[in-house]
Amino acid sequence: MKSVCIIPIKAESERVHKKNFRLLNGVSLYEHFLNKLKKCSFDEIYVDTDNDEIKKFIENKGFIHIPRLPELATPQANGNDLLNYHASIIEA
Repeated sequence: MKSVCIIPIKAESERVHKKNFRLLNGVSLYEHFLNKLKKCSFDEIYVDTDNDEIKKFIENKGFIHIPRLPELATPQANGNDLLNYHASIIEA
């Protein structure tokens, strides 16, 4: 059985404005996180996002992009909604 990692990264956070794009030592938060994740030993790494900058970054890292469905980008969608969707499209 393969091991996968699924990371959701929304373009807009409701609680902390632009949190994934905030800089730490000149590098965005999402880049710090994904660069560390690259060192882990998963068979596949998926990133669910609705942002073109993040999409380009993850494709250059060899991660798999899951386009964020519009209904899962709303404030009403929660983590369980994302997990159910991912379980329906990823075999692991």
